[in-house]
Amino acid sequence: MFRSISVLLLVLVLAVASTSSARADSKSGQAKFTGPRKEKVMVELGDKLKLKAEFQMIEVGRLAAISVNAKIKNTSSERMYYSYNVAFFDKDKNLIGCQCVPLQVGANGDSTAGTFIQLPRDEIAKIAYYSVALHESDKQIGTK
Repeated sequence: MFRSISVLLLVLVLAVASTSSARADSKSGQAKFTGPRKEKVMVELGDKLKLKAEFQMIEVGRLAAISVNAKIKNTSSERMYYSYNVAFFDKDKNLIGCQCVPLQVGANGDSTAGTFIQLPRDEIAKIAYYSVALHESDKQIGTK
């Protein structure tokens, strides 16, 4: 009897685990921006979705910002949803700025994500670290 219940529980756990297709990947590292288009930080991550992001200080008119543009390649044969999250921190790991982009990309398709994070120039000079998270799923991020 105990063995039957154990096998049934194991089958249920495996069934639930196999239906959950949400995955997450993240990376963090050092970053420093001393002026527009001087330094770049390149980050790649993902499983079925391959994200290639590039961070650098830019000027948008008279405004200062950090560009967080990314290219996304869907290597699967199904529509995939994602949430691309990026944040920048000072040397004490206090948040300076962040952005979240939830989108989708068709089967075997390409997409772009991100734009820029507008910040005061003196805050950009304080950036010491970045952190990126990519959540990907065959269902819209945040749904059951």
